[in-house]
Amino acid sequence: MEEKEKITIDPRNYRIHGDENKRLIHKSLVECGAGRSVLADRNSVLIAGNGVYEEAQKLGLKVRIIESDGKELVVIKRTDLSTEDEKRRLLALADNHTSHFNFSAIVEDIGLDKLCDWNLDIPNFNIDEDKLDDFFSGSTQLVSKKDKVLICPFCGKNVHEKEGKHD
Repeated sequence: MEEKEKITIDPRNYRIHGDENKRLIHKSLVECGAGRSVLADRNSVLIAGNGVYEEAQKLGLKVRIIESDGKELVVIKRTDLSTEDEKRRLLALADNHTSHFNFSAIVEDIGLDKLCDWNLDIPNFNIDEDKLDDFFSGSTQLVSKKDKVLICPFCGKNVHEKEGKHD
């Protein structure tokens, strides 16, 4: 069915969509078409796909809502693409492009204990020396910087200041 109800962007979206990310989403939608679904809760507030939805709205793409209770996987089958198509490869590249996340919102909403239970890795985790204090501002388990080891506020692992890598 086509969208008859208002879909709402998540005001606490964990993914940060900077200008470059929005540009890539827009370019992908224009050049490759829609490649994935977005996910909303029963109140029509987006859980996943906020950036894609925003850019699709700017382009005037039709929206089809498929209701689900989460007990089946919905597969989008692109009948216009084959394994050898360049457009398919570009779509795969765009879909897997790394984004930035609002980790302080994630920690605030989910909590360190739950994040540690999930054993999530932070992709491309590098500490910018100038932003080190900001990154660790949410941690209540800081180790002195002169020890060259800090406790990551997101996973609780030791982080070596110079390397910016988890133990």
